[in-house]
Amino acid sequence: MISDQIRADRDIFGAGSPNPNWPNLTDRAHSATSNLTVVESGIPWLYPEESDPALRGTQKGADLYVSRAISNCKIAVIGTVTDQVSSFNSNKTRIVTDSLVEIDEVVQAKSGFDVRPGSKIVVARSGGTMEVDGRQVRVLEEGFPPFVTGSKYLLLLYLNPKSGSYSVHQTDAFLIEGQTVRPVYEKGVHPAAAYLKDTQSLIEALRNSAAEVGK
Repeated sequence: MISDQIRADRDIFGAGSPNPNWPNLTDRAHSATSNLTVVESGIPWLYPEESDPALRGTQKGADLYVSRAISNCKIAVIGTVTDQVSSFNSNKTRIVTDSLVEIDEVVQAKSGFDVRPGSKIVVARSGGTMEVDGRQVRVLEEGFPPFVTGSKYLLLLYLNPKSGSYSVHQTDAFLIEGQTVRPVYEKGVHPAAAYLKDTQSLIEALRNSAAEVGK
């Protein structure tokens, strides 16, 4: 499943620079004197509740975030990353990683999305690690560390219609460890901060918002 999916996802984040003279990652690895690490800036634009200083850490900001996120995402699930595969995109200017996620719990699924506990989905993200002639090439998204195989996450996901995998916004992924929950995104105060006291608080807020949207 995941090996087939990674081939379909090679270009969902773009084929890279159209400039044929722009060095690809394999060329950069060959010219480097050691392992190569590239940090991408990620998505610069944020929703108002994520960027407005007056909303950061407030209940209003958290409510706006939950309402917007649950309205826009296609599915919201809790699941465990069971496998990950990385690949260069078509012109080797970027790396994309597909994470296989086994669903433990469905928080919300829009009409037409048949997901349930035990289902497996693929989440595609920019970044990952490849090897070129024995040299490691690592691409990281700034402030948004890669998922860890074996860890459990709450994910608010969007469909990639061209490939059938899912994608996740930087602030829409949360690591769950027992009763604690924290954003994967590490830059600044998360807009849902008021609901991050414990795992259940965030899940209940998302479910309550989903119920309102469904009315």
